[in-house]
Amino acid sequence: CGEWKGLPFIEMELLDGISLREIIKKYGRLPPVISAAIGLQILKALKYAHNHKYTLYNREYSGVIHRDLKPENIIISKQGFLKLMDFGVARPLEAGLHTKHGFIVGTLQYLPPELFDGEKIDFSADIYSFGAIMYELIIGKMAFPQNGFENLLKVKISGSYRRIKEFHYIIPPSFAKFIEKCLHTNKEKRYHSAAEMLDYLTIIYKSVSSKSPEKVIEDFVKDPVGYVIQQNNHFLKTFSDNISNFSNDAIKNLFEFSNSLIKFICYIFGKILFIKNISPIKKISFKNTLGIQYVLISFFIITLSITLFFLLPKAINNPEAIMKNEIKSEWNNNNWNELVFE
Repeated sequence: CGEWKGLPFIEMELLDGISLREIIKKYGRLPPVISAAIGLQILKALKYAHNHKYTLYNREYSGVIHRDLKPENIIISKQGFLKLMDFGVARPLEAGLHTKHGFIVGTLQYLPPELFDGEKIDFSADIYSFGAIMYELIIGKMAFPQNGFENLLKVKISGSYRRIKEFHYIIPPSFAKFIEKCLHTNKEKRYHSAAEMLDYLTIIYKSVSSKSPEKVIEDFVKDPVGYVIQQNNHFLKTFSDNISNFSNDAIKNLFEFSNSLIKFICYIFGKILFIKNISPIKKISFKNTLGIQYVLISFFIITLSITLFFLLPKAINNPEAIMKNEIKSEWNNNNWNELVFE
């Protein structure tokens, strides 16, 4: 801010980007790697805000609570950088949340339950809101979609939301636990700082990507549809490579195990039937049981295939199904720039 020719002015950064709300609205749930990359940048902004030292009305303060974290207040640029917006209702840690008229400041769906009880808030309020945003990113739906104060009060205090594992999406369990810990009804059981969360989410992110968060988001921004398909093709290739790398030694060990198992079963049956002077373990050779082994291995492979078919989302077999059935958005052949930047 300053003064120019006697007129006061505020200088603001011009952002060429799109809000997270618009991204969710158009593309639905995002791949875990994208969600984690976005989460890391949000946490960097929160870490700075929660530790920022400043002077307000001749008083020194340390840390500011955003109080209104939501997808609408997060902007992503074409270069993959994220900006946390709208600190209009932000307050120092020492300040209260409620207005003089008793109204709660912030967007109800993203506010923590302790707010509804009139408790004094701290940085854990932003941590809860962050968890609600991350939930919406990886699921494509709000954790608390209810409207009305009474309905939200009931579900938030009880922590009644659909757990991530119930959707059966391919999401790292550690990532799901990370998000749900942020949404804990008891603020003492949430993470205690944005810095702690940043360290933990960095570990999760590095387990799924070697690129920088900015590069991952930039690639997604350039071609959202193509990026989703590429991610799923990568998963399929990795899965296929793991199957094809099943070594000959492992197959040989499997044959040897099945051979020993068959010998043992024959020996037990021999004892049960009181067949004397027969030693099935010596009589039965690897060659004689080879056919039976093939049958057992075939049965094992068929069983495994059926299990994977029902446990893994069908979208794995058809990456485009993610766009049609899971993301539930209208896709077209235009690129990102044509859709949102022009």
